[in-house]
Amino acid sequence: MCKIGIVGIGVLLMGSVVVGEAEIRVLKDVKTEEVKAKDVKKAVRVWKEGPANRGLVLGLQVVEGKDGVKAIRVRLRNTSKKAVRLIGVFTYADGKKKRGYADCLKELVSFSTVPRVEASPFSTGGLSRKAPQPTHDLGAGESMVVEREMKGDYLWGGSLTHGSYHFVRKGMYFLRAHVVVKTKERAEVKLYSNEEALVVGGLRKAPGACSARVLKYDENAGLVWLDAGSLDGVRLGDVFEVGHGKTRLWELKISKIGREYAFAKPVLKAAPRKGAENPGGGMVAKLVKTWKRGRALD
Repeated sequence: MCKIGIVGIGVLLMGSVVVGEAEIRVLKDVKTEEVKAKDVKKAVRVWKEGPANRGLVLGLQVVEGKDGVKAIRVRLRNTSKKAVRLIGVFTYADGKKKRGYADCLKELVSFSTVPRVEASPFSTGGLSRKAPQPTHDLGAGESMVVEREMKGDYLWGGSLTHGSYHFVRKGMYFLRAHVVVKTKERAEVKLYSNEEALVVGGLRKAPGACSARVLKYDENAGLVWLDAGSLDGVRLGDVFEVGHGKTRLWELKISKIGREYAFAKPVLKAAPRKGAENPGGGMVAKLVKTWKRGRALD
C-alpha cells in the first residue's frame, strides 16, 4: 500500500476520490508524495469535469513537474447511487500481459485541442480476441483514474483510439478528453471533460495551427488548398504531411498564403499502394516542421 501522505490529503481536498490501487499507483508513479503541501497546486491541478451522462462524469487533470507537463490524468467517476458495470472493447487477444478494464479505458481516451492538433495514425494487429472482455464494477461515488505520459512536446496515445499527439509549436493549448464507454446494459455512453490549459515549451501564448484540412486540389494551379492561413499562424515554408506512409503520403511545403488559406504543391513521399495522385478534400494535413526567416523551429 502506497503512502500518499500530505499530498494525498491535498489531492482529496481538491476533489479527487482515491479508490483502491488505481489512483494510488498513479500518485506513486509521478512521485507527488515528495512535493511539499504549499507546492501541491503547482504539481497537481483540480479536476476539470464535464457534464454527467447516465451518472458518469469524465474529468481531466494536468500533472506538472519541474520541466513542464509530465502527464495527463483522466478520471471516470460514478455520480449515481448504484454501481455501473463497465465492459471492455478490446479487438485483439492479450499478449503476455493480461489487460484489465483500466488498460482498456486508458486506450479508449482521446483528446481534442484548441488550436487543433490531430493524433498520428495508429495501426495494430494480432489474433482476434476470443477471451471474455474485462469488466469493472464502478461503485456509487467511486472513480477510476488512468494516466497518459507527456514527454516534451509529445502526448502518447492509445491503440483503441489514436496514436500520439505532437505539439509542434510551443505555446498554450486548451485540452479536452473524450471517451465512449460500454456498460452492462450494452449502452454506449459518450463523455467529455471540461477544458484545461496545456502549456508546451514554457510559452504562455497562442500557438499557430498544428494541423489543417485539405479543402481541394486545384488541378489548374497544381496546388493543394488548406483551411488555415496567416491568421492561424501558418507561415511560408511551413511543411505539412497528409496521408499515411503505409498507403500514400504527400509533403506540402507552403508556397502561397492568405489570411484564411494556405497553398502548397503536393510532393509524393511514399506510395506503397496504388491510389489517388493527389490529396483529396477532407484529408488532414499535419504540421511536421515550422520555419521562420529560413530557420527550422522544430
